[in-house]
Amino acid sequence: MHLFMLLLLLLQPSAPPDLDARIAALTASAAAHHDAGAYAAAANDYLKLASLPRADGETALKQAHLNLDAAFVQTSDVVHLCHALGVARRRIAMGGFKSDQARLSWEERAADDEARLAAVDGHCPSAAASPPPQLLDVASSATPPRDELPTPTAMPAGRASVRLDRVGERRRRARTAAGATLTGLGLGFGGLMGLTLALHVQQLAALRRANDVPDGFTYSTSDQSMLAKLHDDARLTQAASIGLGVASAVILGTGIGLLASRRRAPRSMAIVPHGGRHGGGVMLRLRF
Repeated sequence: MHLFMLLLLLLQPSAPPDLDARIAALTASAAAHHDAGAYAAAANDYLKLASLPRADGETALKQAHLNLDAAFVQTSDVVHLCHALGVARRRIAMGGFKSDQARLSWEERAADDEARLAAVDGHCPSAAASPPPQLLDVASSATPPRDELPTPTAMPAGRASVRLDRVGERRRRARTAAGATLTGLGLGFGGLMGLTLALHVQQLAALRRANDVPDGFTYSTSDQSMLAKLHDDARLTQAASIGLGVASAVILGTGIGLLASRRRAPRSMAIVPHGGRHGGGVMLRLRF
């Protein structure tokens, strides 16, 4: 038995001893460069980190794009923005996303980079449009070889503007859907609060009637137990109504805030929050 366990330990594959040290060194170097404001150097470290097999390539590429964006803001050098756009395009071309939201996030980054390039009339040469390939070769069995990936091409300013408008429209729809959902939940919690409050009022009325007895009257043992249970239930409904009221106010306020903060667009049907001296709420507006 001991010999069998020893063979298992000997046959178990082990990672190169210096790989973890390399990952730790690059992570520390990238953090130090970022703290010092050397964002381009930090992005280079993160790109090198993304090429290591056991490193978190997705997070490293996000950090690289973030630091290249910061380098562009710091220096106004279009080359950094071109490199950031190259990182986003290469990640989109690699595929293998864990979810549609992750893919949309990278597409939004690329669309934002393209829109800012168009705003400053910047042009990315073929050499600057994408970072060095060896820094972006994230080790993954699902990733196609580097030479099979499509070469990123510059997108016209008009197409970049249309794509950015589509991204903004998706965000507005998501904000509207979230606001409507939270508003509905808030109204539902408000309805539950009304029910529990009505039950609490009935329980208090029953307790008052139970206390309104002639002098010297004594309840039986079973009646006293029922009154004690009614008293405990009244305390529970009181606490439940308070909790539901607070939850309703918070959720309803958040939902109305999301609906009020979105950009208004002409629609045939919309949910519009309103308020006045006599209270507030939401209104379903129809256009004919």
